[in-house]
Amino acid sequence: MSTDPASGHRSFPISSQCAATLTGMTEPLLTLRSDLLATGTTADEIRHALRNGSLKRIARGIYVDAATDLDPVAQHRARLSVLRGTFSDDEAISHVSAAVLHGFDLWDIDLTCIHLTRDRASGGSHRGTRHIRTTPLLPDEICHVDGVP
Repeated sequence: MSTDPASGHRSFPISSQCAATLTGMTEPLLTLRSDLLATGTTADEIRHALRNGSLKRIARGIYVDAATDLDPVAQHRARLSVLRGTFSDDEAISHVSAAVLHGFDLWDIDLTCIHLTRDRASGGSHRGTRHIRTTPLLPDEICHVDGVP
């Protein structure tokens, strides 16, 4: 983190860039909490930046610069681009999250949860911002969008 002497505004290093394209759109530059901490920014400085609007939280531990204006669909797409690396091999993005990846037009729909389907007979859950459904999945039932199942 650095402070511009002229304006007094703090700037945060963007060391994690999610420039992966989903449905042909370039994702916004995202900053991960772990990267900020690794570059010397303290937890107090992150909290202060969130309070004063220098950073905007789009998901737990995922931030964008205050100047970045993301609509709910773009926020959902950005969360998917970061979180897809945390999904297990038996999970596929599904339901409304799949609609976002495919670029479908959406209207007045809740995009706070990432929707996944696991290749299992049971054990679905809805915790926090992940809604996980279960059903046996055959390989021909899964399509990939920009390498994402």
